[in-house]
Amino acid sequence: MSLIDPDNNKVPFGLVPCNSDDARQGFVFDSNTGRIQLQSSPNMCVVVGESSRSAGPFMSRNLLLANCESAEAELSVWVYQSDN
Repeated sequence: MSLIDPDNNKVPFGLVPCNSDDARQGFVFDSNTGRIQLQSSPNMCVVVGESSRSAGPFMSRNLLLANCESAEAELSVWVYQSDN
């Protein structure tokens, strides 16, 4: 995933080939807050859009970038399961 168009309020992210030198592809998971931050701009977090839509048998939401301080927790906190 890459931040391909930060000024696009609807679809700022895109799937592109991995490039470890591209700062737009660097993300950090903060285990204390549960937020995913842009590595080059830690004050910016990956959030989900407020509305959802049908995606076959699933539901889908846009992924957006927002200021971590003002982002609602219900849209910006991520949880993942680990086998450990």
